[in-house]
Amino acid sequence: MKNCEQFQEMLSAYIDDLVQPDEKSELEEHLEKCPQCQQELNELQETVNLIRSLQGEELVPPASFRRELRQKLESTAEISKPQKEKRNLFNISKLQAWLPLAAAAVLLLIITPFALDLNMWPTKDSSPEIAMDQKMRTNEMPPRGLAGSDGSGLQSKALEENQIFGSVDVVEEEKSIVGEDIEQKIIKTGYLNLEVDNYNQVTASTKEMVQAWGGYIVNENTYAFGPNQNLLAGNITLRVPHQVFDEALRNIEELGTVRNRSSNSQDVTEEYVDIEGRLKAMRLKEERLIDLLAKSGSLGDVLALENELARTRADLEALEGRLKYLNNRTEYSTINLELRETLTPTQQISTTGFKGIMARTQQAFIKTINTIITGLGNLIVFIGGNLPYIVLGLGLLGSGWQILKKYRKQDEKKG
Repeated sequence: MKNCEQFQEMLSAYIDDLVQPDEKSELEEHLEKCPQCQQELNELQETVNLIRSLQGEELVPPASFRRELRQKLESTAEISKPQKEKRNLFNISKLQAWLPLAAAAVLLLIITPFALDLNMWPTKDSSPEIAMDQKMRTNEMPPRGLAGSDGSGLQSKALEENQIFGSVDVVEEEKSIVGEDIEQKIIKTGYLNLEVDNYNQVTASTKEMVQAWGGYIVNENTYAFGPNQNLLAGNITLRVPHQVFDEALRNIEELGTVRNRSSNSQDVTEEYVDIEGRLKAMRLKEERLIDLLAKSGSLGDVLALENELARTRADLEALEGRLKYLNNRTEYSTINLELRETLTPTQQISTTGFKGIMARTQQAFIKTINTIITGLGNLIVFIGGNLPYIVLGLGLLGSGWQILKKYRKQDEKKG
């Protein structure tokens, strides 16, 4: 059974239609099951299509290409020339010039122990310090592959990639430090169900208070109910700054009789800090990718970096949108208000029962007359529609009455 790496090696031949039929069917079956290999095929196909689109077009290098290439070659030659001369000096003249000195040094090592006190030689206790000092010096020296600037493109690119992903750890550490001092992010929501004497007056007072607090009305819905549709009720969703949330609930409660009340809080501080840290890491990664894209020259590197940059920016937009949502929900608290007008006021004496009494009496009289007329019309329609049944019923009743009278007469004669 082949693994993903073996199948990915066949993708180039598969695009050129050079795969055997049995291997082709096996590869297509694997592509249907493996999203990773399918993505690899799509990216490879995009690269091939891009290269094919460039066929027949003459690629003109930048105007500064030759000058920059010459400077890099000359700098590389200047760096390597002293090293070559030093190597030749060591191979040719070193043995001849330093051979007498080497013999004198050996002789000195043999004679010195007898001429000098042994206490003057370094003891065992000092050797670890020397070794530690050498180790520290070695660690301070930069790696050889990273010292060059112009002639080490691959190594400098690898270093920059390490900086991209290594910076994530640094940002995570900064995030943990910032998280200790950041203010709490709490989403507050409340619900009030009030029974009010005057719906319009209460809604107007509520809107004035919301405006004074620096909040706003999200939506409002009003409808009529009652025997004569003369009462009002509705729902209002309002948002106020979180600092005045408790004050807003208390003040709105005083506008009517509370039938139901609830409030809840959700702490999203941890999520907020996490998103901030991820945003910092993503922005730094985006900057590094842009730098790499500017320095990259091969077509394959450019395509890979552009794909990664597009994914990074998509993640950035998603995180920024979530952060804005959390900021809005925590800075402004939500209160859902349900109002219902009562038929009989409870907070003050009201003469609304006499309001428009003549007009309402007239409407009631007209409504009664219309009801009678409508009833008579329906009766006439009913009689006309059932007239055949009525005639038949009357005929049957008449016949039955005649038969009954006949039997009564016979009974009287017999009696």
